[in-house]
Amino acid sequence: MYGGIGVPVVAALFGAFGFVPAAAFVLAIVAMAAVMPFALRPLRALAPFSTAARIAFLAIGVVAIARVTGTAVFMLDASKPGFSAMFYDPFYFHHNCFSAWWHAARLAANGTPNVYRNELYEGWIGRFKLDEFNYPAPTLLIPGALLLFTKNFFTMRAAWFAIEAALFIAAYLAVAFHVDGEERRRLLWLAPAVLAATPILLTLQIGNFQLAALALAMLAMVAFDRNRNAAGGAALAFAALKIFPGILVFLLILQRRWRAVAWTAAFGAIWLVLTVAAFGPAPVKDFVQYQAPRIGSGEPWAFLELPELQEFNSINQGIPGLVLKARSLTTVVNPRPLMHRVANVYALLLAALAVLCSFRMNDATPLTRAQIWLGLLALAALQSPFVPDAYALTASIWLWALVMPRLCSEASRGASRVAFGVALYFVLSLVMPNDGALFFPGLARFFVTAAVQLVAIAVAGYAVLQRAPKSAVALVPATIQETAS
Repeated sequence: MYGGIGVPVVAALFGAFGFVPAAAFVLAIVAMAAVMPFALRPLRALAPFSTAARIAFLAIGVVAIARVTGTAVFMLDASKPGFSAMFYDPFYFHHNCFSAWWHAARLAANGTPNVYRNELYEGWIGRFKLDEFNYPAPTLLIPGALLLFTKNFFTMRAAWFAIEAALFIAAYLAVAFHVDGEERRRLLWLAPAVLAATPILLTLQIGNFQLAALALAMLAMVAFDRNRNAAGGAALAFAALKIFPGILVFLLILQRRWRAVAWTAAFGAIWLVLTVAAFGPAPVKDFVQYQAPRIGSGEPWAFLELPELQEFNSINQGIPGLVLKARSLTTVVNPRPLMHRVANVYALLLAALAVLCSFRMNDATPLTRAQIWLGLLALAALQSPFVPDAYALTASIWLWALVMPRLCSEASRGASRVAFGVALYFVLSLVMPNDGALFFPGLARFFVTAAVQLVAIAVAGYAVLQRAPKSAVALVPATIQETAS
């Protein structure tokens, strides 16, 4: 099952090397067949042992393989949008966040002045509209490294899909194997469901850095727990370029884990030096002097204030974006000052929450620590003025796997707790269409998205504030006889 899910990811990587889709999938099947006998050794003892669990695992695995494969086909061949993770929404046939990174890296490599100017990103690459580049300059290292192998956007798009998917899978497995036996088994059972979720697949498809930042941040915290401070610092310093993973740096400071903080700061300087070496000092200077003030003022999200784009406010899960939602429904004349005040209050609440969490970390189990890390990341990501549901829910669906069994056990008993967990999964997987036959405007859209946002915040809050469970709770109960057998 795990090998089947890995095939389309490896196929996308082969596609990035120039193989046609059919050949890429054949090579991926051969490669996974050769690797999986060795990779599966640590997983065999953790397979589902009850009949119900095996059936559920098989059914979810088939869906996961089909969905990941379909998305990979679209990544290998942009002329097949019917394989998109949201095949019913034409908006995502034309949107790719990684286009901004590709174009910015090319501009920076050619010495173009100020790669943050919006007018540089007016145009299309085939079917994809160029996105605007709003990230700190060191993020250019990723597309810059890929430019050494190819300058073709579509090739690089497939490569980034494979890299980001591999990062997320590695982080998921790292967290799973960091926790104890029964909890580890449970996380591995739920892996196919997480990978099949629309927020995960759609974020991989549009190439947004959100999922990679989450993965790098969680890999970093696992590395710190295992006293691999250099590796953790390298990962967290790069993840923090997305800004919101900086909440974990603050948590490390509160815990007085000075080696981890020092290695993170050191690698932050290293990534900066490498950026200057690769592209010169101009991108760094332009970000500090030009783009950072624009981000602080909220200018990159000014399009949300346009009357014809008000429907985009409904999919916004950013806490400051609540002001824009209110403006869509009422008469808030000048939203930006109020958005700044909301952002400042929310930042203070996050800081207080991190302080509270720091007192729990030393005595917490590995699972509880992982829940706190990911819960803080999920909440910190919402501090941005604009966080579309497509990637705001990536942390939420991962958190679902970490907290669902206990949530279900506290909500009810028996089969109804599984039904509760399934319902929660579908709520946290709900990405609203922006176009197409399933799109619907008006108040109903705002109420649905608000409900999803509240559920996501509640799950993150539960992960951060819950007491450590006294014992692990299996997703599907098994008898002692089944366990023994």
